[in-house]
Amino acid sequence: MRNLRVNLGANSYDIIIDRNNLSNIADFVSSRGGKIFILSDTNVAPLFANVVMQSFIDKGYECKILVLEAGEPTKSIKSIGPIYSSMLDFKLTRRDLLVTLGGGVIGDLGGFVASTYLRGIDFVQVPTSLLAQVDSSVGGKVAVDLPEGKNLVGSFYQPKMVYMDVNVLYDLPDKYFVDGMAEIIKYGCIKDKNLFKLLESIDSRESFMEKAEDIIYTCCNIKRKVVEVDERDNGERMLLNFGHTYGHALEKYYDFKGYSHGQAVAIGMVFITVISEKLKQTKAGTVQKLVKLLENFGLPIKDKINPDEVIVTIMRDKKNLGKNLNVILMDAIIKPTKLKGDVVIPPSKSLAHRAIICASLARGRSVVSNVSMSDDIIATVECMCNLGANIISHGDKLEVVGIDTRLDRELTFDCNESGSTLRFMLPIALSLNGGVNKFVGRGKLGERPMDIYKDICISQGIAYEDRSLQNPQRYLDLVVKGDLKSGKFIVDGGVSSQFITGLMFALPTLEGDSEIVINGKLQSVGYIDLTLTALCQFGIEILNEEYQRFYIKGGQKYAQAAFFEVADYLGNDVRQIGLNKDSLQGDKVIVDFVEKLRSSGADEHLVFDGEDCPDIIPIFALACCLREGHTDIINLARLRIKECDRLKATAAELAKLGADIVEKDTSLSINGVENLRGAEVESHGDHRMAMTLAIASSRAIGEVKIIGAHSVSKSYPNFFDDFIRLGGRVVKA
Repeated sequence: MRNLRVNLGANSYDIIIDRNNLSNIADFVSSRGGKIFILSDTNVAPLFANVVMQSFIDKGYECKILVLEAGEPTKSIKSIGPIYSSMLDFKLTRRDLLVTLGGGVIGDLGGFVASTYLRGIDFVQVPTSLLAQVDSSVGGKVAVDLPEGKNLVGSFYQPKMVYMDVNVLYDLPDKYFVDGMAEIIKYGCIKDKNLFKLLESIDSRESFMEKAEDIIYTCCNIKRKVVEVDERDNGERMLLNFGHTYGHALEKYYDFKGYSHGQAVAIGMVFITVISEKLKQTKAGTVQKLVKLLENFGLPIKDKINPDEVIVTIMRDKKNLGKNLNVILMDAIIKPTKLKGDVVIPPSKSLAHRAIICASLARGRSVVSNVSMSDDIIATVECMCNLGANIISHGDKLEVVGIDTRLDRELTFDCNESGSTLRFMLPIALSLNGGVNKFVGRGKLGERPMDIYKDICISQGIAYEDRSLQNPQRYLDLVVKGDLKSGKFIVDGGVSSQFITGLMFALPTLEGDSEIVINGKLQSVGYIDLTLTALCQFGIEILNEEYQRFYIKGGQKYAQAAFFEVADYLGNDVRQIGLNKDSLQGDKVIVDFVEKLRSSGADEHLVFDGEDCPDIIPIFALACCLREGHTDIINLARLRIKECDRLKATAAELAKLGADIVEKDTSLSINGVENLRGAEVESHGDHRMAMTLAIASSRAIGEVKIIGAHSVSKSYPNFFDDFIRLGGRVVKA
């Protein structure tokens, strides 16, 4: 079973994805008033209505079902009256529940009815089409059509749950399966290139079904994240409309009898991408890749009519803003320019992870301030919510109500691409949840070393199954089950301090005392200092014996921090002109490194040790490339196991820009140059590489085009906004 939580404060709800689970729906869905009203259609009801009704009846609920004619024409104003009448005849109250069993038409129509009947009653989405499972059932958009256009009357009304049985898709006719594939391809286009690549490797409906749970989960997760940021469709959520404006107009042009929704969206995606590629707003070759994938799944790519005939309909579409169409822009081309001005330094991601975890482990209510909601931080927030914390975002503040009970259930932790989240959360999950803990993620996360935790699990009899290397994409797929026990933990200090931090979070809460013994020299001491400081501020004591042995008393409680402001801890005192010089952040050594560069002579051979600060090496190497003289940066072996092989990528990409830089086994050898040159470079999906290359553009003669520039969202989502405010010029492509 896969489980996602849509965090919308009081409107939060779960998305449950499983196989063969319709007969168990009543175990997850309940009605406070004892009545269940099921809305379905003539295609779906004969297949699944009986099993759903029986599940509720067996639990003592009184049930009624209303079956409507299948098809888009049913999603109209004229259908609403008879539904209201049937619900009133059933004496359905605001304490009862409406269940929509069907595809997008039933889900949209039923949700709109729920939002208006008695001024709003609870409803649950049970989507049975692929399109509904990956898209329309999630996000709370409910609506009906008018003769003038699609979804012109509607509201935002979130369900109480979305409950999916993947196996219902085996009964889905091919035309509806193809319909859903258009929406999945859309998600690959706008948010997940790895999903797009996966879809390119699927050659049949059968092979899709083998991966269906993961694909549906990925799509729902993308939409969940967008909805959490923009519930009301005012900004970020407009990305989800890619291809829809033209697609909806095309549906209306044919009076909903020419193309299905998915077919129309497919044509719409190609239509708008052709325009944006001609305008050089989209990378050349994008249309060709999109067309090939759509055709592989039997989707149309164009219509025989003149597109101008559709424009009149588009002008009535609710998504039209003035006379503009929304276009999805992929990569960034950065034009060389001098940077000048002040910028607010974003709060440390490392500090934010730690503060959020500590606040979540403390009973009571805390406020964590000055938080930048990067992808990695969102992953940690969602994982702590999975364990029972209640975390609500208020701008750059997080209101946290801590975990108050131990769980015993199957949980899925989506770590995205965050190694910190994965390594921090695993021991915490083993200390707080007695059920199955499944960790999933993307990018290279499935290849990151985890042997330290594996050895601990084996030694304590904890089930540990890593299936990451068995799947073609090497996505993280790790399952652990068991109870972490106190004791002596011997940890290799040369791999990553994140393992030690994860244990430090979990061990104080266990019965019995523990100690962590470091084998060899401890790397990244600064990060351990961050952890010890965070724990101390939340009342946890750990005795540090020269960073070789840590004594941890068991049975400790994380202290409640009522409106506990950790703004200072997270860098509010940084202000607009620099870094907190008293911070324990290991990366602050960049200040000392750069000062040494400034004060050195051209004939001075400088050597810097990067062992304890691997994350700053790409940007520091750039500084060395533009220093007159020779520089060596040594002890960089750990760069090879970051988001990419950062040692290789730094040398390769800076060399493309004209730097005289040589990659060695564990070091970089650099001879300074006066200026760089424009070129096309690759971020390798690494946020630090993307930012380094952007800064490099300020000293380049010619344009610097960065492929994968969007990766900055991992740690500094507003990077390019600040870059532009400082005078940088960015052109989307």
